[in-house]
Amino acid sequence: MSRRFGRLKSSLGYGPELVFHSLRKTVTTKLEQAGVSEGVAADIVGHEKQTITYGLYLGGTSMAQKMEAISNFTY
Repeated sequence: MSRRFGRLKSSLGYGPELVFHSLRKTVTTKLEQAGVSEGVAADIVGHEKQTITYGLYLGGTSMAQKMEAISNFTY
């Protein structure tokens, strides 16, 4: 995903200061500002959960939950 992002942003004229993690950081910030739980935000941006309860035993956030969380902010 990161390489595809790099090729796309280069083709649109963006320089090396904009990297894939810039997008991740912005989305994570917007999710927190919208009051989305850290667990749902982690699933959206692809981070592992650090606790045994959520990291090991949880089946994950449903696509409907992710869509609801994402719909809580605009960019």
